[in-house]
Amino acid sequence: MPYLEIDRYRSYYAGDLSKGGTPIVFCHGSGGGHHHWIYQLKKLPETINPIAVDLPGHGRSEGSPENNIGNYRDWLHKFSKAAGLEKFVVAGHSMGGAIAMAYALKYPEQTIGLILVGSGAKLRVLPAFLEELRQGSVPTDLPDYLYSSGSADELIKRGREEVENTDPSIYLADLSACDHFDIREEL
Repeated sequence: MPYLEIDRYRSYYAGDLSKGGTPIVFCHGSGGGHHHWIYQLKKLPETINPIAVDLPGHGRSEGSPENNIGNYRDWLHKFSKAAGLEKFVVAGHSMGGAIAMAYALKYPEQTIGLILVGSGAKLRVLPAFLEELRQGSVPTDLPDYLYSSGSADELIKRGREEVENTDPSIYLADLSACDHFDIREEL
């Protein structure tokens, strides 16, 4: 399995660092993992080199989740150095998009481009969600906010299972990071 050591922790990624083509590093959203990018990993053309990371404390990566987008951004920079990536496209969904934008602002010389999915320069979280997470439980209606009503039933079912099987502390850290994220002035 592909791991890199970052800050003494094993960090998982899916993809092939030795493959040619333009690297695209995919960052998942709150509570997620590299598997959220499975179709991109399988279906992109040969001219692209997709790499999907598990952020610290997520999926197969060791460490702890962060409650600050800047910390994830800095981790991604260490990942890129350990992976030997000089320039790449940063793609991100939701919180991953926040990480991508923060990365591009701090490391523009490494950033070829951005792919942002369901993200924004300011990410607010329902205060009730944060309060429930602080009390140690995941809001039961969280999955309802993650998928549109028109999503495939199987996708919603898998999403609900993932939410139920993810430690609430991961969502608390991630959603706190999102709630404090605001780079509108910088942009």
